[in-house]
Amino acid sequence: PIRSWHVGETGGRGGQMLDGFGGIGGELGASDAKVVKNAAATRVYENTRQEILLGFAVIDSNATVGKTVQQLADIISLHLFLDLGQDAATAAGPGSILSLFQPGATAPEGMTAFDKGLLTGTYALERNNYNSQFQRHRIARDIAKGEAAADPDPDKE
Repeated sequence: PIRSWHVGETGGRGGQMLDGFGGIGGELGASDAKVVKNAAATRVYENTRQEILLGFAVIDSNATVGKTVQQLADIISLHLFLDLGQDAATAAGPGSILSLFQPGATAPEGMTAFDKGLLTGTYALERNNYNSQFQRHRIARDIAKGEAAADPDPDKE
């Protein structure tokens, strides 16, 4: 019932747009290649990052019956901010707003601690230049922190 997609571009680690290679062209199409100037040889961060330029979300209007504006806004926000795959609802599980359109699932009224942790872990990066391994770890940590803070029973195992 919901589909989203993005238009993106590879940029430099600091957000600068990459210049074209130019000059070679020919059969290989090298004139379309992008070049990272001032690249660093390091394993701490990547020299490039993916920039989301535009995002689109489409929802089947028949599936919105009985859903609140808050629920719809939250699921659309996650799809647009996170560039989610089409299987995101299944991967996130029943406790997420991403389960809003899952058959038989009881969807929450809005974003859950899991959803907020996912957003925080994705966007609360220092200078946004860590490599993907660091980012996955940070996202998992922020989700766990958010869920622990939202748990009303601290003795629960």
